[in-house]
Amino acid sequence: ITGAPPPVSVVRSIEDNYQPLVQRRLAGYSSALLSAVDRALALKPEDRPQSIDDFAVLMALPEREPEPLLSAKMSGP
Repeated sequence: ITGAPPPVSVVRSIEDNYQPLVQRRLAGYSSALLSAVDRALALKPEDRPQSIDDFAVLMALPEREPEPLLSAKMSGP
């Protein structure tokens, strides 16, 4: 999103100088997406989204039913 990797977690654990993306107000990205990425970069694992569903909720993605699987037609000899 910024063009640079996030700060290394070991460095952040000593002195956390991470500036949240949502505070940077980066053009072209929703605040929900930026906030979700910030949460995913939390130092403590328990503060991060625990599943892709949790992450989707943080991004405020609309809920959709899964598309049905297409079955491949098998041709006989």
